Amino acid sequence: MIISSEKSEKKSWWILGIIFASQFLSQKINLVLIIWCFLYFLALGGLKLQCSFPGRMVYFYLFLCGLLAGILNLNDLNHSIYSYFKHLYYFILVFLYWIIGCQIVRYKRITHKTIIVTLTFASVAYSMYDLVSAAIKLSSGEAASLYQYRNMIGNGSFLSMIGIYLLLFYRRELSYGRRKFICSFLICLFSFLIHFSRTLFIELFILLIFSGIKVNLSKLSRLLLILLAALLAVYIISPDMTLNFVNKIYRSALEINFRNDEWTQTTITQNWRGYEVYCELLRFKDSGFLEKLFGGGFGTTLDVLGYAYLVTQENTLPFLHNGYYTQLMIWGVLGVVGFFIWGVQVYKCGSSLRHQQDRHLVKGMAVIILVITYFIMGPFFSMNVAVYLFYIALFYMVSVVNKASETHDEGNGDSLYRNACKESSNVINTGRIP
Repeated sequence: MIISSEKSEKKSWWILGIIFASQFLSQKINLVLIIWCFLYFLALGGLKLQCSFPGRMVYFYLFLCGLLAGILNLNDLNHSIYSYFKHLYYFILVFLYWIIGCQIVRYKRITHKTIIVTLTFASVAYSMYDLVSAAIKLSSGEAASLYQYRNMIGNGSFLSMIGIYLLLFYRRELSYGRRKFICSFLICLFSFLIHFSRTLFIELFILLIFSGIKVNLSKLSRLLLILLAALLAVYIISPDMTLNFVNKIYRSALEINFRNDEWTQTTITQNWRGYEVYCELLRFKDSGFLEKLFGGGFGTTLDVLGYAYLVTQENTLPFLHNGYYTQLMIWGVLGVVGFFIWGVQVYKCGSSLRHQQDRHLVKGMAVIILVITYFIMGPFFSMNVAVYLFYIALFYMVSVVNKASETHDEGNGDSLYRNACKESSNVINTGRIP
C-alpha cells in the first residue's frame, strides 16, 4: 500500500497551513508561501510535474493569450503594468493550488480520512475564531446598517459552509460523538449565518442539490427545524440586520440589471454591479474584431466613465464583480467559452473519484465555480475562489493514489503514481473512469 493507515486519523499540518494561509495571510505573503510550496514539491519530484490538471489545454491557452495580448496592448490608455501583474498573480493561483493539493497527497501519504478530519477541524476552528472575532468587533462598535455590519465582520468564509457539508455527509469517517457533532455543527452553522452572505447561501444550496442526498422526511424535518431555530436566534439577536438581508435578497435581481440607458449617481450607486457590466458592454461594442475575439489581455482595465472612485482609488477597474465580463474584457468571447469548457472539465474529473460522496462534492464545487462567477470575480481573479481547486485536488489525488494501490500489486509509490496519472489523464479528457 502507498499510504500507511497509521496516519489515517491524524490531521495534516500541510493542509491546515495552506487553508489558514489563504484566510489569514496577506496576498503577497500568501503568494510567497504558495510559490515556496510549489518549488519544494517540484524539487521532491526531480523538477518534474507528473500531474493532470483539469482543462489544462484551455487554461494554458488563456495564460498565453493573456500574456501576449496584454504585452501588445500595454501602450493603450486603459492598460497598465500594475494591472498586468495583478491579473497574472490571480490567474496562476488556480494552477498552483491544484499542483500543491495533488503533491501534498502524493508525498505526504495523505489518506482519505485524514483529508476529511483535517478539513472538518479547519472548518470548525475557523468558524469558532470567526464567531469570537465578530463578537469582539461588534462589542467595540455599532453598525447602523447591513453594509456597515458587513464591513465590520467581513463577508464570511467558504470554510463554515464546507464544515456544514462535511459534518452532514461524512459523519461516518469523522466518528464524532453526538455532543461533539452537535457543537461542531452549530459553530459552523452560526458562523455561516451571521455574515448574511447571499453567495454562501447559493453555494450551500448547490452543494446540497449535488450531494446525492436521499429524501428522508425525518432527517429533513430535523434539519429544517435546526435551520429555522438558528435563523430565529439570529433574528432575535439582530432583527434589523436580518430584515435588511431579506430586503437585499429581494433586490438582488435589480443589483445585477445592466439594461438601463439612463444612469444617474443614485442608480449607479444602487446598481453598481449592473453598471460595471453596462460599461464593459460599451467597451466591447467599440472594440475591434480581434479584441472582441481574443480580448485585451492581462493588464486590461475598464473605464467606468468617471465613477471608479466609488469602489477604488484607481481611475479604472482591473476586475468586475461579474467574473464572466472580466473574462470578456481580458480574453474576449473565446475566453468566456474557454472558461465554461474548463469548468466542465473540472466537473468531469469528479466522475473519476473512488468515493461516491467525493464525486458529489467535487461536482457540486465545479458547478459552484461556474455559477458564482456570475456574481463574484471567480477562480481566475479571486484567491478565495481559487483555493477551491486545492480542495478538489486533495479529493482527486487521494482517489488516484488509492486506485493505483488497488490495481497494481507491484511497484513503489512513485511508479504507482505515474501509472495512475496516465489513467487519470484519460478521465479528465474523456470523462471515463479508469
